[in-house]
Amino acid sequence: MKENLKNASILKNNRVYFNICGNKYRIVIRIDGSGSNL
Repeated sequence: MKENLKNASILKNNRVYFNICGNKYRIVIRIDGSGSNL
């Protein structure tokens, strides 16, 4: 994921945060990898 999304940072507990608008905003998501491909 990090290779494709340079503004993403991987956190603990299957979470990833994305810097948006040059670090003005951030969004944090949790990835559920128990299903099929994302």
